[in-house]
Amino acid sequence: MRLGDVINLVSGRDIAKKAHLSHPQSKSIPYITGASNINEQGQITITEWVNNPSVIVNKGTLLLSVKGTIGKIAVLSIPRAHIARQIMGIENIYGLDSNYQKFYLKSYVQELQKKAKSMIPGISRDDLLLATFPLPPITEQSRIVSKIKRVFELIDGVKHDYRFTSFQPNTIGPAVTSIKIDKNRFERYYNLVSRLLPLANLYKSFNMVKRQQAKLIAIIDRIHSGEITVNEALDTAGEYSTLYIIMHMTFIHNAESFINYYLSEAKFNKETTHALNIRAIRNYAEHCAIPVTRISYKHQAGRGKEIIELPIWVEKKNLLFFNYLRDRNKSIINNWEDGKIRLDIEIAYAWEELKDYFDTIKKKYIQKYVGEDIIKQILNDKELFEEKLLSEDVTGVIDLKRAGDGWPGEYFNSPKVLKNLINTIFILYK
Repeated sequence: MRLGDVINLVSGRDIAKKAHLSHPQSKSIPYITGASNINEQGQITITEWVNNPSVIVNKGTLLLSVKGTIGKIAVLSIPRAHIARQIMGIENIYGLDSNYQKFYLKSYVQELQKKAKSMIPGISRDDLLLATFPLPPITEQSRIVSKIKRVFELIDGVKHDYRFTSFQPNTIGPAVTSIKIDKNRFERYYNLVSRLLPLANLYKSFNMVKRQQAKLIAIIDRIHSGEITVNEALDTAGEYSTLYIIMHMTFIHNAESFINYYLSEAKFNKETTHALNIRAIRNYAEHCAIPVTRISYKHQAGRGKEIIELPIWVEKKNLLFFNYLRDRNKSIINNWEDGKIRLDIEIAYAWEELKDYFDTIKKKYIQKYVGEDIIKQILNDKELFEEKLLSEDVTGVIDLKRAGDGWPGEYFNSPKVLKNLINTIFILYK
């Protein structure tokens, strides 16, 4: 039997460079240009999109690079894509075992390269359509696939040592856990971390806000402990509030840039009054120190412990550089009740909203960029994460033996980032 008898072969077509998009638009679809889109693990990376597709392949289609770097194989895991002429799509129209097809193609391409002494310029349609194809029953196909996979696992176990990594504060580089994993799990977690790494800088910015907010909250405890006096606390509260606002808006600007690049089609809630007040005050801080009015502090006995409040007010009448503000921020300030706001309360609300905002960004990013196979693997490993990996601050994966020189892998350098994202996945897909 010929391969052409059991497949539908789709030849790609190039689209003019001027029509390529660097970011997706509402009606665009991914554009797979060639072997550069397929890594050694058979994962597809999308870097361009087009609005005028002409050769579309659908999810589940086997893709083969046939020009330039030939022989790279991947299965399309997204709903659809346009393929260029360096790629052919093999549609499984008779329900063959997809892994059986992949192993056959790999073997066949190697045979072509061997006959041509690795110098073949490309693979033609006839090379594929006329190839002799062994077609055992579907159950036999599955059995053959299982045996091939087992052989590869045995070979892989000798050549590689795949592990999870964790964070240790006094360790340079990743700390290696005792938990060994197989090649498939390594590749899925490797790809997971690779796809999540763009979130790392956003986490750094968020943690700067978080630390400043914690300093604000801690002022009351420092009064209770006698570490600082009330007058010192009032001065410190004004300083920390200003720093919080600066860090808060730094995160907002970073998040907006992140969304424009990675999540341009996603919808987010409009800013609340509290968020707008923080934005307006930050605009004022670009011109002058924020004139905080320290009215007093309140304390009363309650259940055997003093209850202390530090109301921090900002009044419009003290904003000497009001006329230098942007019109939008002038309008926000003009709507302040009685011409003032209590800044500590605005910050408290804005902080809670910021946490929700960041959670929404993470969830939308995960839903867009983390594939179903990776999500399924994480959910299958949920017990392992809950019993061991999360408590060890898992950061990624590593292969201790690859290429004989150690340490190739993918992992976060900061603690708790992957841990937080794994927990987000559990919440999303519970």
